Amino acid sequence: MAPPNAETSSAANGGSGDNCNGASSIRRRRMDLQKTPVKGSPSAEDDSSTAAPMVNDTMAKMVDEKIVYEFGGPTGVAVLMVLFPALMCYLYICLMGHSGVLVSPFNEQFWREGWPAVTP
Repeated sequence: MAPPNAETSSAANGGSGDNCNGASSIRRRRMDLQKTPVKGSPSAEDDSSTAAPMVNDTMAKMVDEKIVYEFGGPTGVAVLMVLFPALMCYLYICLMGHSGVLVSPFNEQFWREGWPAVTP
């Protein structure tokens, strides 16, 4: 059986066509694993539709338990959530208070003079 193409796989799995949903990609991966015969299983030798399931429970469990973190996991995302607004404030103060010149952010006077420009 030929693997489904990208257009039909998302529609067949109940997706809306975009591949941004992590749950639908896991579901697709699991469905692809179920279609792939395991070496040595009865379904690998014959193509009968009444054969036993093609993937054993161990492989399905491994797919479900594997967690792939992006952006450094929860710690990395927390750091990004704190540092990006601070970076934007720094760049805004440099732009408005110092004509776009990058000034050392470790100077206390920089923040005293610049903070009123950031706050409403």
